[in-house]
Amino acid sequence: MLMALMALETGGAETHVIELAKTLKKRGLKVFVVSNGGRYEDHFRQDNIPHFKAPLHNKNPMNIIKSYKILKDIIISNDINIVHAHARIPAFVCGILKNTLNFRFVTTAHWVFNANFPFNILTNWGDHTLAVSEDIKEYMINKYNMDPRDITLTVNGIDMNTFSKNSNYNLVMQELNISEDKINIVHVSRLDSDRSYVANKLLNIADELYKIYRDIQIIIVGDGTDSLQMISKAHQINKSLGTDVIIMTGARMDINRFLNMAKLFIGVSRAALEAMSVGVPCIISGNEGHIGIFDESKAKIAVDTNFCARGLSVVDEYSLLSDIRALLDNDNDSSLVSYGQDFVKHNYSLDLMATQTIKVYKDLIKNKAKKVNIMISGYYGYENNGDDLLLKSIIGDFRMRATDVHIVVLSMSPKSTRATYGVDSINRSNFFKINRLLKKTNLLISGGGGLIQDVTSTRSLLYYLHVILLAKLYGVKVMLYANGIGPIRKATNKLVTSEIINRVDLITVRDKSSLNELTQLKITKPLIYLTADAAFSSSIKLDLSEKELILKKYMLKEHKYFCIAIRDFYNLADGFHAELAKALDYVVDKYDLMPVFLLMQPHNDAHIAKLVMSIMNHKSLMLAEEEYLKDNVVVTLIAYSRFVLAMRLHSVIYAARTCSPVIGIIYDKKVKNMFEYLKSDSYVYVEKFSYKELIKHIDLKMSSPVYDIDKSINDLLTYNANKNIDYALELLFKEKL
Repeated sequence: MLMALMALETGGAETHVIELAKTLKKRGLKVFVVSNGGRYEDHFRQDNIPHFKAPLHNKNPMNIIKSYKILKDIIISNDINIVHAHARIPAFVCGILKNTLNFRFVTTAHWVFNANFPFNILTNWGDHTLAVSEDIKEYMINKYNMDPRDITLTVNGIDMNTFSKNSNYNLVMQELNISEDKINIVHVSRLDSDRSYVANKLLNIADELYKIYRDIQIIIVGDGTDSLQMISKAHQINKSLGTDVIIMTGARMDINRFLNMAKLFIGVSRAALEAMSVGVPCIISGNEGHIGIFDESKAKIAVDTNFCARGLSVVDEYSLLSDIRALLDNDNDSSLVSYGQDFVKHNYSLDLMATQTIKVYKDLIKNKAKKVNIMISGYYGYENNGDDLLLKSIIGDFRMRATDVHIVVLSMSPKSTRATYGVDSINRSNFFKINRLLKKTNLLISGGGGLIQDVTSTRSLLYYLHVILLAKLYGVKVMLYANGIGPIRKATNKLVTSEIINRVDLITVRDKSSLNELTQLKITKPLIYLTADAAFSSSIKLDLSEKELILKKYMLKEHKYFCIAIRDFYNLADGFHAELAKALDYVVDKYDLMPVFLLMQPHNDAHIAKLVMSIMNHKSLMLAEEEYLKDNVVVTLIAYSRFVLAMRLHSVIYAARTCSPVIGIIYDKKVKNMFEYLKSDSYVYVEKFSYKELIKHIDLKMSSPVYDIDKSINDLLTYNANKNIDYALELLFKEKL
C-alpha cells in the first residue's frame, strides 16, 4: 500500500503517517510513502520503508502534472492495491488516477477544510475516509454531503515507548541553558497565525507568572510565520524581567525530550496526547478553543474534537493563568498523571490505530463491487412527522437488509435530512443534481405516502411524475414504495399519470382503494402488490424511563389525558372548530382528562389547534413545536393517552402500533382505508361533523379497555409492510431473497 502526503516537515498529520506506516509494516503490510520530502524522511529510512519524492506540497499546475506521472509510475511498478492519501492535494491527484488504475482509495481527514466552491468539488474523499475525531466526521457529513457509512473514526496513535519518562534530556538542557531546578511549562505548536494564539497568551502572562513563581520557565517549541515577531517579543520580556523566563526553541524533532522536562504542558492535538503519555498534566487550549485542565470530566469533549477544542471559546489570559496556578499549586495530585497515561494507553495506542486502518483496507478489498445507489423521492424535509416516519422506515429497511447501499434523499431541507438520517441528501428542486445523480442510480424509490394524487395540487402530482420519468429515461429501475394512489380528479392528470406510471417496474400499495385506483387508471404493465404503509415496518420502542421524563415534563399522568391530531383541509364542515371544541370540553367535564394537541406538521397544524383551543372553555395543552421532530415524544404521548382523536393518518398508525384506542376524523379516503384495515368503524367525517356523533364514539371508547386494537391486526400490518423491502430488493438484485 502507498501513503501519500504533502511533505514531511513537522506536524501532527506527518507524525500520524510516520507512526501508522511503521506499525502497518510491523503488521506485515508492504508500505511505500510518497511526499515532497522534508526533515522526517530519515524516520522511513531507519525502518526500511521506501520513500518517493513528488511535488505534492502545493497546487502549482506543473507540480500536479509531475506528481500525477510519478504516482502513476509508483502504483504500477509496485503493484499497489491500496492508496491512502492524507491531505487534499495528494487526494486530488490520487482521485484522478483512481479513474484509470485498479486500486482502492482511502483518505484520512486530519482537519476541517475549506468547503466553499470550487474546493468542495475538487476534494476527493476516496472509497472510504478515516476521520480523526467525531467533529471532523460531522463536518464532512454536513459540508461534503458524505454518507456516514463511508467514514470510520480513527485515532492519532501514540508511541508510548518514545513518549515515556525514559527519554534523556540532559543534552537539550545544556544546549538551551535550561536548569533542571526550574518549573518548566512546555508549549508545542506551529507558530503560524492560525496556531499561535495560546503561545502569545503565554507571553502576555509571563511577567505575572514570574511574580508568583520566581523559578518559572516557559518553553515554546515550534516555528512558523509568527516566529520572528514572537522571538522579538520574548526577548523584550526576558530583558525587562532580567532573566530568561521564555525560551523559544524553534522547530524540533525531539519533542519527547522537552516533554520529559515539563512540569505541565499547554497545547492541543497530538502534542497533548504525547505529553499525557509521558506523564505530564495538560491544559488543552489552542486557536480553536479551550477545554482546560484535562481530567476524566473533560474526556468526551476532548475526544470528540481530537483534543483541539473546536467549537469552544478561546481562552483569555485570566483563565489561562488560573488553570496554570491550579496545576502548579496542587503538585501532589498524581491522579491526573496516571489517568492521562492510562487514557492514552487504552484509547490512543499504535495498535488500535493500525487495527482500525487495516479493517478499512480489508473491507474495501473484500467489497470491490460498486455500491448500489438508491434515490428516494417523497414529501421529505417539510417537518411532517408522518412522512418523516416513512423515510425513517424505508432507510431502516434498506440498511437492515442490504449492507452496501448508498442512499440519497430528495428533500426540501437536505442539511436536516442528512443530519437526522445519516444519508446523502440534495434539494428536491435541484434538477441539475438530480439528473447528474440519476445517471449513477440503480433504483428510484417513489414514496412512501400519497404522492400520486392531485387533491394537494396538480403541481405536486407532476413533480413526482417528472422525477419518475427522468429516472426511466436514464434507464433506472423505479418502484412506487407502499404508495397511497389517488384520487386523481382531472382528466388530463389521469392520462399523464397512466402514461408514466405504466413505465415503472414495480408498485406496492398500502390499501385496496389504491389497487382500485390503479385499475381505473389502466395501470397494467408494472408488477403490483398490496402490502401496507411503510410506517408499520418501523421500530417502535417505548422506554419506561423516557416515558416518565416526558410525562413529568408536561405534568401529565398515564391515561389521564387524551390526544388530538387535527389539520386544516378544504372540506371541513361549517362550525367544525366550535363543534370539536364543545366535544373536547365534554371530555374534560365528564372524564376529567387533559386535552393534548399533537401537531404532526407544526407549520400547517398549529393555527387550527390554536383556534380550537381558543374556543374551548377548559385549559388544554399544545407541545412546543420542536417536540414534533422527535417521534419518540409523539409515540410515547399517544401510547399512554386514554384515547386519540386522529385526523392525521400517521397519528392513527402510531395508535395502531401501540394498540391505543383511536377515533378517526376522516378528511381523506386514506384515513378511512386505515380504519378498514383495523376493522374499526370508530370514526366521523369532517364534511358532516357534529358534536353529538363524536361524543357517542368517545363514550364508547371510555367504556372499553385502555388497549383496544387487536394486536394480531397490528402484527399482520407489520408483516405486510415488511414485504415492501422484500419486493424492492428482489427488483434491485433480480433474484428471490
